Amino acid sequence: MRAMLAEKHPEASGKKVNRAFIMEDKTITALKETVGADHDAGRMQSASQLASEALRVAISEARARNNGTLIPAPARLPNHPTPKS
Repeated sequence: MRAMLAEKHPEASGKKVNRAFIMEDKTITALKETVGADHDAGRMQSASQLASEALRVAISEARARNNGTLIPAPARLPNHPTPKS
């Protein structure tokens, strides 16, 4: 599934997004292991390319579960957490 989606969705040329995400150690370890396994299999991609590919796979699987459609995205979420009342 990953290889098929990677071929169908080439990276957008000239567009780069630089965002930092806080992840648990086990998530970082799994990410590094996956990138390493891909390198061993001859697929050279960055962690950010892997994340983008994983997102495309998740979207594709969500569409398949929902007869080809996705629910509309919610309104923009706040940038900062709101206090609980």
